[in-house]
Amino acid sequence: MRYLLLALLVYLLYRLLKGKIVPKEPEELVKDPHCGTYIPKKTALRAKVDGKTLYFCSRKCMQKYKERE
Repeated sequence: MRYLLLALLVYLLYRLLKGKIVPKEPEELVKDPHCGTYIPKKTALRAKVDGKTLYFCSRKCMQKYKERE
């Protein structure tokens, strides 16, 4: 029983310290071609324009970019 509690305690301690011991990967940022804002690639809106993938911070910026083209 002691070993089970010790293992649980070690696991909980590991989970608490995981972010501090092992640094997280920095998020890749991409630039919105319309407004110039840098946004995380994971959350950016994507659109194919002339065979290239472009990333936008909002639908509004995406629409304005497409209207300008």
